[in-house]
Amino acid sequence: SRCETDISTDGKTEYYYNASNQLYKVLYYSKNDAGYVLYSQRELTYDEAGLPATMTCYDCLAGYTDSKTVFTSSGNKLSEALLYQKQSLSDEEWILSEKRTDLNKYDLRVKYYIDGFDKYTSYRLVGEEWVKGSYNEIISDDGGIHLTRIMLSDWNDGSFLSGSKTEAVFNSDGKVISSIGSRWINNDWVLSGKTEYEYNKSGKITLNVSYQWADGEWLPASKNVYGYDETGKPTFYTSYMWNNGEWVLFYESEYDSDGKIKSTTSYTRIFGELQSKTVGDYDKRGLVVLSVTYQYVDGEWVLYSKYEYEYNENGQQTLSVKYEWQDAVWVESSKTEMEYDKTGQRTLQISYDWQNGNWVPTYKNEYTR
Repeated sequence: SRCETDISTDGKTEYYYNASNQLYKVLYYSKNDAGYVLYSQRELTYDEAGLPATMTCYDCLAGYTDSKTVFTSSGNKLSEALLYQKQSLSDEEWILSEKRTDLNKYDLRVKYYIDGFDKYTSYRLVGEEWVKGSYNEIISDDGGIHLTRIMLSDWNDGSFLSGSKTEAVFNSDGKVISSIGSRWINNDWVLSGKTEYEYNKSGKITLNVSYQWADGEWLPASKNVYGYDETGKPTFYTSYMWNNGEWVLFYESEYDSDGKIKSTTSYTRIFGELQSKTVGDYDKRGLVVLSVTYQYVDGEWVLYSKYEYEYNENGQQTLSVKYEWQDAVWVESSKTEMEYDKTGQRTLQISYDWQNGNWVPTYKNEYTR
């Protein structure tokens, strides 16, 4: 057997082939400060004609089999796929959840395919009857430079009532440079929005601008700007909304010298007028530890409230405390405490209100699996 690896900025994917050059296993990894973390695994088997027979999906973080797909074929062509799921971690029984027909190609290596499919019609089991639910198709005539994705739903009286279409254009590096969206209305496609993208020489995104289709023209809606240092680490990110003919700041974030999130600021506006902002500070793990909200009053930022957060060694939030700014001092308002078991599942959550100098419980949630 052999293995091929596809590495991206946020993870990697490993493809394993057998002696017949058939893809039989795919491993999906995310990336964090400690390295790569295996989160999903898919295994395939094939029939005598070399067509997919089964595909089993494993949730590697939870440690159980998540779903499986059973294929049938006719005349050296896939004809149907039955999708099964389990209702819980402890459940041993497979539940038939979906049927897919009108199949064309199935290939887990093509990233823009939908769960490995380039086309299918989906049916849901209602009682003992299969009911048509949706139609999905990926169209690419030139090796992925131009790509169209069609999704139709709400089958009724012989036709689909709603849906969406996305037409994307990619550069030679496989980066999307434009995307145009349409909605399926009254059996016709109606333009809705588009987004244009720009990248630096290293292939990192530097700008995307979104537009809305109105009165026969494209009108600006929002834009995001990204900055990096000479090593490619992020330094800032800003988001703007189009308001009354100009770009107004909506969100911004800063990163430290290691490229980790350091602070964020989000702004609230009503009809373009500033109302408030919330500033978040983060620790070295990228977890928010402090969130302070200000109100915009007579051209000045005035303190309003803040949250302080604590986490366990696994990065799970264990405490959240809210304070309100009153008479130039911070006053306790409420707090929430969380507990987890050894597997990382939440087992307890208790909320309190600050009353007469004491924390008074208000509600408690206990979680069992």
